[in-house]
Amino acid sequence: MSIMKQLFNQVEIIKNNSFDALTKLNYEKRMKFDFIYIDGSHFACDVLSDAVLSWNLLKEDGIMILDDYEWDYFVEEYNNPRIAIDSFLNSYQCQIEVIYKRFQVAIRKKIKEVTRTKREDKSIN
Repeated sequence: MSIMKQLFNQVEIIKNNSFDALTKLNYEKRMKFDFIYIDGSHFACDVLSDAVLSWNLLKEDGIMILDDYEWDYFVEEYNNPRIAIDSFLNSYQCQIEVIYKRFQVAIRKKIKEVTRTKREDKSIN
């Protein structure tokens, strides 16, 4: 069997918007991926939801690439992908190894124990 045929047999095309498709894949819990490439929307809110929903589908040691990090089409910072990607990287930093960060951001999923040190001057009510 040719390599192209083997690769073709591993590809499943899902025709849907990314939010609905990723939500369904997370609900079904039947697939995990070695590689995920995020390049759907250029709106920060879409990029952030795609990153979070995709993260749950990525295998440990899997690679995720987020495109358009330096794309600054909109005057409003909150609309551009960079703010979403930075928010994702900050929120998941204890599980991420940054491999590359320029116009694209490439990360590896590394599961580590999350440190949660309680502050002495705060309490949860």
